[in-house]
Amino acid sequence: MSKKSPLLKSELIGWALAIVGIASLIYLVLTGKLGMYVHPRYTLFTTAMAIIALPLIISAAARRQRAQQAQPNRSSALQTVGGFIALLLVVPLVLLPTATLSTDRALSTSNTPISGSSTPAAPPASDIADENRTVLDWAQELATGADATALAGRSAKLLGFITPDPDVPEDFFRLNRYSVTCCVVDAQAVFVTVYAPDWQKDFTAGDWVQLSGYFASSPSAETAAATVLVLDTITPGLEPANPYLTTDGSGL
Repeated sequence: MSKKSPLLKSELIGWALAIVGIASLIYLVLTGKLGMYVHPRYTLFTTAMAIIALPLIISAAARRQRAQQAQPNRSSALQTVGGFIALLLVVPLVLLPTATLSTDRALSTSNTPISGSSTPAAPPASDIADENRTVLDWAQELATGADATALAGRSAKLLGFITPDPDVPEDFFRLNRYSVTCCVVDAQAVFVTVYAPDWQKDFTAGDWVQLSGYFASSPSAETAAATVLVLDTITPGLEPANPYLTTDGSGL
């Protein structure tokens, strides 16, 4: 039996990595964790492509192996580098656990002059009851220009994680969620500014909380938000299995 050429060995590693990558993708679908990477609207498409690609790759690898054994070629440094890059791409997907984007990223992406959102505002979801609205829904409404007068008498019950208000951190904090348009790569932090004097006595940046409150004009001219959520109740909250929000209401 002839020995496999270096090129064949390199290609077999590449095919194996591709198969492992697709199998890992299917695993994410089956465990419901694909939403940690892509928008839920792409789950069906991604699943279908993975199911189609897996047998095609296996078949192509087998044919290539037979052809390479018949006409062996020499390996190249470029193919070795390509295999190494593939290894770097696939190994983290397989071995590293899924994790939410960090609080630090929210701090860096939420510093926007438009009160309430670091992403382009969408029309307010008027058909959603106030008690069912998310941080994203309220952030979009605030970004469209809704002020304390327009929101008078309206209250919110929200789940999100805390970051300090950059202007008045002792009296205000931002309740954040990440909003996804296509996939986690384009995730942006959206927030509602909450008036809660001395909040740091009980909570720290990054804590997930469940809170309720009502909208009013900001009692401080120092914060960038003209309209804030005045805190009524707040309790520790649990990070959702899929912490990302989307404009179509999924990922709640």
